[in-house]
Amino acid sequence: SSGINAEYGGTKLSRIIKPPRIFRQFDLVESSWPKADDNEDFMFGKPKQSLFLSMGDSGSFVDFQIGMVGASVWIYNMLGSRTIYLVPPTDENLKIYEERTKINSCDDRFFGDLANACYKLVTREHVLPAIKKN
Repeated sequence: SSGINAEYGGTKLSRIIKPPRIFRQFDLVESSWPKADDNEDFMFGKPKQSLFLSMGDSGSFVDFQIGMVGASVWIYNMLGSRTIYLVPPTDENLKIYEERTKINSCDDRFFGDLANACYKLVTREHVLPAIKKN
């Protein structure tokens, strides 16, 4: 795999690259979290949201990974396209994933072929993606 991932929240770039409006509207932290005056008795502060920029060379890849619970992701390509495979987090799929991530246990089989379902998402320049079953 080849590429760069960087958190850009709180930088000048975060004023330029923002999540699409629909994602901001459904953001539970922004839409539902108590305002500072309302949460004086609350022991935790407002969760910090992360904004990540991911860049990769043509032909590069990232192996399957598990996203954080409750995380939402929006993807926008400035240039080129990106293919992403999504696998539902069923008990069976998680067990297969766990076995594959053990040291020296990965083989040449595609994880999406082993899972009970796999969805292919292809992103293109300047277009928000749609998901289809692989």
